[in-house]
Amino acid sequence: MTTAVILSNTPQPSFKVIGDLFAESLREAGVEVIERGVPSTSEERAALTKEFEGQETVFFHNVSMGKDFQVIPEAKNVGLPAYEFSRVYDSAVRLLNKYDELWVTTSYVGKLLKNSGVTVLILRLPPALDRQNFPKKTSYGPHKPFRFLFVGEPHFRKGVHFLMYGFVNAFPKTGEAELIIKTAINPRWAPLREDIKIITEWLPTRDMQRLYAESDCYISASLAEGLGLPIAEAMLCGIPVCANNWGGHRDLLTEGGFFPLKFIEADRPWTGEPQFYTPGQKCAISNEVSVAEAMRQIVDSSPDTRQGMAAKARENLLQSYGTTALRSLWATHVARLWKV
Repeated sequence: MTTAVILSNTPQPSFKVIGDLFAESLREAGVEVIERGVPSTSEERAALTKEFEGQETVFFHNVSMGKDFQVIPEAKNVGLPAYEFSRVYDSAVRLLNKYDELWVTTSYVGKLLKNSGVTVLILRLPPALDRQNFPKKTSYGPHKPFRFLFVGEPHFRKGVHFLMYGFVNAFPKTGEAELIIKTAINPRWAPLREDIKIITEWLPTRDMQRLYAESDCYISASLAEGLGLPIAEAMLCGIPVCANNWGGHRDLLTEGGFFPLKFIEADRPWTGEPQFYTPGQKCAISNEVSVAEAMRQIVDSSPDTRQGMAAKARENLLQSYGTTALRSLWATHVARLWKV
């Protein structure tokens, strides 16, 4: 029996979602899948080697960049690295080069890994993103007030400060629009105004999908994304999106299928732990002015324009990240990896 063991940073919601999507793509290709947490010690990694000894097992590492990227000894290891800024720091490169191969969700991540000095085989082999039954938006007449949505972790990289100040600049008076921010709990975050709503509680999948479908536009001012999963989820729900066309977003966005957010490519701000920084890291920086301009353009657009953009975006996404489009590619690489 061919077996895949997916080791995931399950406390982080985005890693759980991606891990589950990888699991479904592997199962469809005929592989038994076991999902586990990430081993934290050499003894735990050695125990995994012993547990699956003699089986046709491949370990898939769905973990955040850093010390967790430790291979399971005497086993076949595939890394599923996700990274956002344009270069990876040296200690991560050394860990990644210990893998048999790496599977990435976007061409952007593959390119930045190579440019950083990763020399092992890198394949763009994303999981199908349309496996959930996303409810489809049916009406593009806007809510009153017009409803903007952002989904992401409470991290400086997500650019939520630009969203909030841009929103206030775009709509000096309350009542014309509202901004909904779905994030994790951060007791230090506070909305600037009553028409900015921050949702921190965990929501079941159906409630999250309803949150997308009942919004008028998804907007992100994130400085950098390896993929941008919430943008893809918004597209699958059929709502128009606004984002910068940089980094991992480029694999999701298509001309005429989104509202562009102006940005400049700049050095990564010196924010975060110093060990995760390396000279030459770039990102896309917008500001409250560009966000306000985009929000005004979106609110002033017609329902037909928004519906057309959403339809084009969804069609484009399914061509690269849909189950049908990826089925043969997954079958090919599963057969190669397990030599079946």
